[in-house]
Amino acid sequence: MIHEGEFHFFDGKQHKIALVGAGGKTTLMYHLAKESAKKGWKTLITTTTHIYRPEEKFYAHDRLEMIHLWQQGMYAVVGEACEYQKLKGLSEEMLEELMKLADITLIEADGAKHMPCKVPKKTEPVIPKSCDIIMIVMGMDAIGKTIENGCFRIEEVTQFLNVSKRTILTTEYMMRILLEKYASKEMIKGREYYIVLNKCDTIERKDYAKKLSFLLKEHGVSNVILTSFDEEIRK
Repeated sequence: MIHEGEFHFFDGKQHKIALVGAGGKTTLMYHLAKESAKKGWKTLITTTTHIYRPEEKFYAHDRLEMIHLWQQGMYAVVGEACEYQKLKGLSEEMLEELMKLADITLIEADGAKHMPCKVPKKTEPVIPKSCDIIMIVMGMDAIGKTIENGCFRIEEVTQFLNVSKRTILTTEYMMRILLEKYASKEMIKGREYYIVLNKCDTIERKDYAKKLSFLLKEHGVSNVILTSFDEEIRK
């Protein structure tokens, strides 16, 4: 469910969208894929890191299976099968070749081990050069938790914020992570971007998200979306 804001890329044009951050990227990615497929668009899901393998009916083993799924009005998930029922990213050449065939490509480009907040390492996220949109996700269930209980890459978070791992996460800390790490000029590189404050499942979380949204907009971020999803959407 989208509580506030709007995604402007459902405009009929081809887009390649990288999802980064933490706190529900996969859920959001599948929600957007379902909405895109409903419009009759050729919708591709993939990763440059790792994602869980979907139901077999959505997994395309090759290009022909991908096109067949689109012809049935479904989205297609591609990736190289690996251990633990996961998929890993394709080669850059193969990924670019498949993305040219799709109307909308959604790429999970960052891992967070199911944690709601993280600061990326220098080698993260892995965003294909041809992506024109970046979607930065953060889970509002991080608010009020300590860094050690609410964050992935704990050491990177504590070093960046210059605090201890027992420090409580606040909207101000989360704003700094979003602006200085994920929405930085070095990462965005002139692309359009959205900040998605996910897991607004309670009135309290929604109120914190509105506060964080206000802080972000004061710093010039116009595309802030508030979302929540009742269940993992992988079907």
